[in-house]
Amino acid sequence: LQHQYVITEPIPEVKAYHEQHGHQLPVLRDLEGSYYLRDEGDGILVGPYESEEDMQLAPPEWKGTMPPELTYHLFQGDLERIMYSMEKATELVPQLETTGIKTVLNGPTCWPADGNHLVGPSHEKPNYWNACAESYGIAHGAGLGRYLVHWMQHGEPPYELTEADPARYGAWATPAWVGDKVKEAYGWNNYIAYFNENRPRARPVVHPDRPQDDIVAVLKARGAQLGFSHGWETPNWFHSEAIDLKNTMATFERPSYINAINKECEQVVSHAGLAYWPFAHYRISGAGAPAFLDRLIANKLPAIGRVGLGHLLTPTGKVYSELTFVRLAETDFYVTGYSNYQLHDLRWMKEHMEVGEEVQIEDVTSKRAVLFINGPDAESIVAKLLDEPVDLDRAQFKAFQWRRLSLSGAETIAVRMSFIGEHGLELHVERDQVARLYEKLHEMDPKLGDWGGTTMNSFRIEKGVPLFGKDITKDHDAFEAGLDRFIKLDKGDFIGRDALLKVKEGGGPTRKMVKLEVAVGEEKVDCVGNEPIRCPETGKVIGFTTSGTWGCLAGKSLALGYVYG
Repeated sequence: LQHQYVITEPIPEVKAYHEQHGHQLPVLRDLEGSYYLRDEGDGILVGPYESEEDMQLAPPEWKGTMPPELTYHLFQGDLERIMYSMEKATELVPQLETTGIKTVLNGPTCWPADGNHLVGPSHEKPNYWNACAESYGIAHGAGLGRYLVHWMQHGEPPYELTEADPARYGAWATPAWVGDKVKEAYGWNNYIAYFNENRPRARPVVHPDRPQDDIVAVLKARGAQLGFSHGWETPNWFHSEAIDLKNTMATFERPSYINAINKECEQVVSHAGLAYWPFAHYRISGAGAPAFLDRLIANKLPAIGRVGLGHLLTPTGKVYSELTFVRLAETDFYVTGYSNYQLHDLRWMKEHMEVGEEVQIEDVTSKRAVLFINGPDAESIVAKLLDEPVDLDRAQFKAFQWRRLSLSGAETIAVRMSFIGEHGLELHVERDQVARLYEKLHEMDPKLGDWGGTTMNSFRIEKGVPLFGKDITKDHDAFEAGLDRFIKLDKGDFIGRDALLKVKEGGGPTRKMVKLEVAVGEEKVDCVGNEPIRCPETGKVIGFTTSGTWGCLAGKSLALGYVYG
């Protein structure tokens, strides 16, 4: 894309400052004016970020990348496009209004769709590494160089930086989509970023890898306010009307739609609620599949007919990912992971497959979908759609078991698990059946509620359930994350086992996860993550939060986090 900046003629005050202090002025950034400002020689450099409507991409014949022969290419400057930022800059530095312009530079710079860089191993080519799309190259260069080298040398990154992982983009992120979405990333670069902001441009994604038109239409008709995850639309919460509020509800305070979340929670606990949420799905099979997976995860594999939670660990015992395993047969597993870690997890599995190992990994993410139905009446609602009788009673169909069901013609793998801590079922179906099944369940019971990701967050934090990618990341080892019951050190060797043994022999982790009630009084604010936890007696920082929300059923502000000692 094109990025412009302006350099002025020398300014006496700038020259005097240099002579007196012997160093440059600090760099200033004005979010309201959407520009940065610093000295250049004895003049001033103003670098605006144009709005998403005004900014320009490089010529389409470049096909999204910089031709090597045009390394020093410059575009024609266009002051008209950046006049708003220049006028705002004169309010801060009045001398700009009376100083001549020496240069208007308009050069090409590389931005990915979300503005973050691409740093890490490729998920497309083995032993190929990315370090590109650096919108702030010089500032980030040294740190990212060290990050990349550490990963190359040790087989794992030194810390969590998923937002820069190239695996966050799949085939669905076409050049046309990136070219459209990046206008938003660039245009919003100097906007205030809210924790619950919703960036609507270039959505929903239309691509064979993201077949979702039907379920998106169903959700929108029911008032869903949709978010975005790895190319998928995700229902964050449900409005009483079928309107799209886009980013108008963004705030630093407890969102004004908290009453809608309260309603969703109450519907689940008093009767039942239904949720659609996109996940990554894999079919892993072959004679070597059990040994392969047993080597990858810290837990024991489930028996046939059962379901298990397993964590991929790094060599130092950090949590690389979290997966659910449905054992269909002795050598056949249906595996579910988080949608935004689809290619991240697939890359790890392929990297750790040994030569000659009889294992087939099929990515079926675009072919499968899942519905959550939770609440005291969940099973009775599902039973109304059974084509053949199956006992869904909890005494017979127990936790961490699965059953094959036919629900109004939809072949279903029903799993007795609940991420939100409320009784219910996961209904895994072919993706082309999910919208129809969603509507059928509501048709069977008009009182059935809808719930989304914000309600999911309220439920799970009330129950103290950590979320992978938020409360558990590559920054945390399995023991400090409280995953003890999923770690089987006595089962034999697995990646990360030696490191965890050392942690245990050394007296255990130096920090642990805690659940917190946050005293906010009458203030309508809640933790969202990365807030410091201080000791009230000493005032010292003793930990940090990882996530937080208003607990609708508890009627309290709650958080999860880590404390030391």
